[in-house]
Amino acid sequence: MTLLQDRDARREALLAAADAVVQRDGASASMASIAAEAGITKPILYRHFGDKGGLYAALTERHTDRLLEALT
Repeated sequence: MTLLQDRDARREALLAAADAVVQRDGASASMASIAAEAGITKPILYRHFGDKGGLYAALTERHTDRLLEALT
């Protein structure tokens, strides 16, 4: 696996963990609970997404891409 593939796989795993926590906890989902779900520390999560807004933007993009794929 190349470095780029590894980075993409890790990002996908982090987004999957975030998705699970947001579905479970709703608006009260915290970066700490998302990091715990992913098995990482909060600083690693912040390094990947910047802040909670960045993480939510990435989740929105992920869901939008999947919806558009389903429609085409």
